[in-house]
Amino acid sequence: MLGIDHDINDLSLADQGNERIEWAFSEMPVLRAIQERFQRESPLAGARISGCLHNTTETANLARTLKAGGAELVLCASNPLSTQDDVAASLVKHHRIPIFAKRGEDNDTYYRHIEKTLDHRPQLTMDDGADLVSELHKNRRELLDDMIGGSEETTTGVIRLRAMAADKALKFPASVMADLETAAKSRTFRKASAASMSNLVTRLEYPPHESQACHEKTKRHADAHGDIHVSYAVKAPSKTAYQIHYRIE
Repeated sequence: MLGIDHDINDLSLADQGNERIEWAFSEMPVLRAIQERFQRESPLAGARISGCLHNTTETANLARTLKAGGAELVLCASNPLSTQDDVAASLVKHHRIPIFAKRGEDNDTYYRHIEKTLDHRPQLTMDDGADLVSELHKNRRELLDDMIGGSEETTTGVIRLRAMAADKALKFPASVMADLETAAKSRTFRKASAASMSNLVTRLEYPPHESQACHEKTKRHADAHGDIHVSYAVKAPSKTAYQIHYRIE
């Protein structure tokens, strides 16, 4: 027996999940540096942390880093549709981190998993949508005295937290990740790369006859206005954009 409390879909996926977690970790140099320091210093020794986050390889490496720092960590999924079952399995089997997450779980299971995560009696929370914080204040108020603070990743969660703060209902401080300078820069990068690529792929593939007609018009040049459209022009295949004119506003 593993001796780790969990509720996941398929433990047999653990080895596959661990390979993907390790690959992602190789592309996260900042987190690697933090993990090395945490292993030396144990700055989170004994801290109880509950997280309700997207269960992905990135989250798995965050969880590994917090554990390396001495934290006692329990996770659940903030979005059943983003849960990666192999990652959840690996967190249990290889990294011995309790997690309650199933891809496609129904609403009742989702809130049952939140309750299991709060049974950890957290001192710190990590949220993606403010469901942990909301449940703490609504139905688990006996846990509030232990709380030191929390973090929130999404705009939706921030709106909920600010509404609670305005009503003087929020009983502990919360850090808003979306307000950090690094988050702002990340959003700019994603807009310039992911948005333009999505637009380009859509035009190239759906539907073919309209796509071809569209790109026949841009065979001689593609004008670029602002970061997103410059990125669009750069990503355009050479067969559809022989000349590219950059105009950044």
